[in-house]
Parts: sequence; structure tokens; C-alpha cells
Amino acid sequence: MREALIDVTRLLDRTMQGRLPTGVDRVSLEYARHFGERATALVRFAGQWIELSPNDSERTFEALLSPSASFNQLIRRLVARAATQSIGRRFSAPRFLFNTGHSGLEQAQYARRLQHSRLRPMFFVHDLIPITHPEYCRPGECGKHRLRMNTVLEHGHGVIANSVQTLDELVAYGEA
Repeated sequence: MREALIDVTRLLDRTMQGRLPTGVDRVSLEYARHFGERATALVRFAGQWIELSPNDSERTFEALLSPSASFNQLIRRLVARAATQSIGRRFSAPRFLFNTGHSGLEQAQYARRLQHSRLRPMFFVHDLIPITHPEYCRPGECGKHRLRMNTVLEHGHGVIANSVQTLDELVAYGEA
């Protein structure tokens, strides 16, 4: 059994759409590169949390790090296979779950799922700009980001911040 899961939902979605990686995506790709041999990939799709096998996880991480023309076809096949094998299955043993892209954290279902799992979520917080400077963001992003940060603070077994300033802002937000 691998010691951690890496939520690759955001990376897969953006890569399948042909979108270029953002700074957030680059951080997530480095987690896949660094932990890939010790982790399995987690994909959230259609309300399900799907864990890929160790072999399929390695193929997914490799494909994310070096996308090819067959990327979408490969990922669809790997996720479909894993989905049929993971219906009704619980995550084995307490393991770390890395969410490095804020993906899904604003959804109440995400927090509920964490409460009923034995996973130990580790969240990477990139910034609190939608909260501290909402004038620079799309309408509604402040509220969504508050929900994300609430999930981080209420359910995280650990928080990794990209800077001391971001960590200080998160602490101040949590104390407010």
C-alpha cells in the first residue's frame, strides 16, 4: 500500500482541456513528480472518489508530467477501469491525502467525505487573495475561497503554505 494519495482532479481536467499549467498546477505537478513512486492518484468524478492502482497512478503521473497526443484517451481508460474497481470501496488504512490545488474544497460534499474517511488531508494554500483583495477577482470568488479555507482549517491534518505571508494571512483568517 502506498503511503499517500495525490488528488489529481484539477490537473487532469485542465490538461484534458488543453489548458496551459498555472502556477498552482506547476506546484501540483511537482508533488506528483516528488511523491509519485510513493503515492496513488485520486480522481474525483461524478460524486465518486476514485483511487487508481499503483501502476495506473504511475502512468497517470508520467502522463501529466509529459502529456502526449493520446493523453485524454489514456486517462479516460485508466479512470474508467479504476471507477469500476472502486465502487463502494473504502480507503485502506489512514493515509495522507495531498490536495495541492484548492480543488473541490468549497464543496460541502468534500468536507463530508473527509469526515467519513480515514484520510489525513494535507492542504497546500497558495494564497488568500480572493479574501484579502476581492477587487482583483471574479464576482463570487471571495465566498468560494472562504469555504475553501474553512475546509482547510476544519479538516486539515496539515497545511503547507507557499510563503510565511500566506501562512500569516491564513492564521489571521482563522482567528477572525
